[in-house]
Amino acid sequence: AALLKPLAGFYALAMVASMGVALTLTPALSMLLLKGTSPAGESVLVRGFRGIYDAVFAGATEKPRTALIVVVVVALVGVAAFPFLARHSLRPTFKENSLLIDWQGPPGTSYVEMSRVATETGEALRAIPGVRNVSSHVGRAFNGDQVVGINESQLWVNLDPDADYDATVAAIKGVLDGYDGMGELLTYAGKQMMDVERERGTSSDDLVVRVYGHELDILRDKAEEVQGILSGIAGVVNPQVDYPVEEPNVEIAVNLEAAKVHAVKPGEVRRAAAIVLSGHAVGHYYEEQKAYEVVVWGTPETRESVEAIGDLLIDTPSGTVRMDEVAEVRMAPAPSVIKREKVSRYMDVIAQVQGRSRSAIAAEVKSRIEAIDYPLEYHAEVYGAFVGGQAARNRILSLFIAALIGIYLLIQASFGGWRLALVVFLSLPMALAGGVLSAFAVGGLSLGALLGLLAVFAITVRQVQMLIKHYQHLGQQEGFGAALVQRGTRDRLGPILLTTVAIAVLVLPMVFFGNTAGLEIVHPMAVVILGGLVTATVYTFYGVPALYLLFGASAEPDALKL
Repeated sequence: AALLKPLAGFYALAMVASMGVALTLTPALSMLLLKGTSPAGESVLVRGFRGIYDAVFAGATEKPRTALIVVVVVALVGVAAFPFLARHSLRPTFKENSLLIDWQGPPGTSYVEMSRVATETGEALRAIPGVRNVSSHVGRAFNGDQVVGINESQLWVNLDPDADYDATVAAIKGVLDGYDGMGELLTYAGKQMMDVERERGTSSDDLVVRVYGHELDILRDKAEEVQGILSGIAGVVNPQVDYPVEEPNVEIAVNLEAAKVHAVKPGEVRRAAAIVLSGHAVGHYYEEQKAYEVVVWGTPETRESVEAIGDLLIDTPSGTVRMDEVAEVRMAPAPSVIKREKVSRYMDVIAQVQGRSRSAIAAEVKSRIEAIDYPLEYHAEVYGAFVGGQAARNRILSLFIAALIGIYLLIQASFGGWRLALVVFLSLPMALAGGVLSAFAVGGLSLGALLGLLAVFAITVRQVQMLIKHYQHLGQQEGFGAALVQRGTRDRLGPILLTTVAIAVLVLPMVFFGNTAGLEIVHPMAVVILGGLVTATVYTFYGVPALYLLFGASAEPDALKL
């Protein structure tokens, strides 16, 4: 939406400006510059166009029903191919020279290890031809705005503008593949968009069911129950519980009965363990206008041994007692990261969807998970890439349908007949068939491809409207018939083909330059426009004359040569 809104605004302003020029400046300049001039003769180029028309397209007026069948078949091909263009997002991937590697090690990875890996990766990246420099940082900077752990880092890679972009990026991905998926290659714009999506609660996964609660064991049980329910829903593929990463942890459970015998309070046990294992600041040391905390901490030999922790002495009113006499010291798995949202822990069940309508799958998933018996303060909600944008898509679909109805009414007002307007409106997909098929060459329906289809649609509607209005103008003088349609098509042949050729010449450089940096939107748009102009031209000169002969006016049966 952030990209479409300004594009739509500029397009609307351009249409208003062009209409103003056509209604004011063009007539005035024509009166001034064409006054007293005689009509120019027919150019060689136009005569060549007419020869092509007579050889290729004139048969539409002789056998209009055959031409109608061709129009229907081509239109159906375009409509059938359109669903296969769908991509996860219309957002283009910009070829920025500044790349970001979002590096995430296993939870609990030390600063020393992360620094070693970042340094090693940086050296490997600098050796790639086309990489100009690499910089990195580990963890969170002092007073930084990114709340990350020490096991996370970022590497900034700057590419040489003259380097082969695709080859350089492929080589960078090859280096990252050697680290078992620890690094994710992004652009700066892609990183910012990803952060926005995370803030809004969306996800790159098709379907996410988020189970909220407090106790991890209950969350795990409910998430596995949700997984089982999703497995039985048609269209949901490979549901999996996103279990939290666990790591070994020292667990000290106070034995209240034993502590009571020795007159030891549970808090004293916890404080003693915390001081030895985590440290406790007892003061500050000042040197050269710098302050350093003085921390009391256990020796490494004590901290790294369960037996040594159990042998720690705790003061009592009657002397000392070992920790393992008043508490149970053991190793137990514990989650390294606690995920929270809405003041509650949560656990996700993620899945992909296919084979069914996404809205239907979302509705069934919501109804099925609401039937689960949850304990107090536990519940589940449905998220995901398509669920979060369902309302927006419905709103866009409503506006799209309203726009189509408006276009049909405008066509009817121009042609003056409901039947002809309906036939032309329903056959317009033939004009877009070439653009739809060309979109496969640029990776599917991206933002640029969509703009290209809209441009071809606008050009086709304009050319068809001009051609049919010319037919109707001639019909007022000569009557309805195949000869009139052929003459009208030849009259408008030059302007329509010259406009088409001019547009094709304009977009050809964008096609030849390829998908280079700066042309991520323009290149697919140019390819789709070029492909769409081919079928749009065939539709204008082959399909429209046949449609006008069949549905344009009430004629005598012998007026048509079928």
